[in-house]
Amino acid sequence: MHFKFINVVWGTSYTRLFIDVSLPFSLSPNNLGSIPKNADCEYCIYTTDVAGKRIRESSPFQQLQSLVRVRFLPLQMMTDHYKMMAVSHQHALKNFSDGNTSLVFLCPDLIIADGSLKRLFSLVNEGKKAVMISGTRLSLESLLPDLGTYLKAGGIISPRNLVREGLNHLHHQTCKMFWSNNAVYHFPAHVNWRVGTTGFITHPFHIHPLLIVPQKGTMITSTVDDDLFLKACIEPDEVKLITDSDDICVFEFSSDNQHDRIVLTNVDPVEYVANWAKAHTNSYHREYFRTAFKFHSEDLNDEWVKVEEASSKIVNAILRGPEVK
Repeated sequence: MHFKFINVVWGTSYTRLFIDVSLPFSLSPNNLGSIPKNADCEYCIYTTDVAGKRIRESSPFQQLQSLVRVRFLPLQMMTDHYKMMAVSHQHALKNFSDGNTSLVFLCPDLIIADGSLKRLFSLVNEGKKAVMISGTRLSLESLLPDLGTYLKAGGIISPRNLVREGLNHLHHQTCKMFWSNNAVYHFPAHVNWRVGTTGFITHPFHIHPLLIVPQKGTMITSTVDDDLFLKACIEPDEVKLITDSDDICVFEFSSDNQHDRIVLTNVDPVEYVANWAKAHTNSYHREYFRTAFKFHSEDLNDEWVKVEEASSKIVNAILRGPEVK
């Protein structure tokens, strides 16, 4: 098995988050600490000279280097950070796609539950060539103080504990994406439903390829969660959707100062999301919008069945809305 872990790290704040938070959780025993003996792994970091120096001098980097080969690649700085990451991902696809190498797309502001990467390795061993996750955003300022105990324990946090922490620290953008009959977030890339106090269901239009095995020559024109899957030439039975957080659990954390707070009222939410989807998604995005992704801190029960049924009715109404082609 061949793996390339792809990360893009820049600037003071993202470099600090990568070194102090994201990387330590990735290094837990059942994440990068569980790399199969027959796996050839390389961790590729697109970064600047300044950030690269800070990373090399850090203790987590020393641990990373003891587990995998590490390669630093030059980062083309841009004011548009999404475009900057997309250009780095395009470079990785151009240079590493061969139909045999698994590309694992990470970010400096991700937190990965212990056991998630071990599960990722096993899915590749089972023949999967794409592992797709739903990304949910947490509040950086709120979350960080509660992570200390887990970091002191070697970055070990179980999926259910991560969901439990996440429920207490949802980012304001995530909160605005919970379904309401009276209002709607202006950019509803995900639509969420709470399930009591133990979790939530999300129906995302944009799902993230945590891992993908692209054929040689695969290229994208946008971000990896936009058109990569369509261009990677992967068969449906080679795809694994991570619909249960017990399986793999990953969250993104962002500052409360990031992302807008625009909520629209006096509109029909179903009609609005349907029209938004027509303008901002393709047929692949809309098909996966039907899928319920469950994030839970306790066992699933009948309440989850009821909420999923209710959410599916609304999703189907959205997809039956103004004709989407």
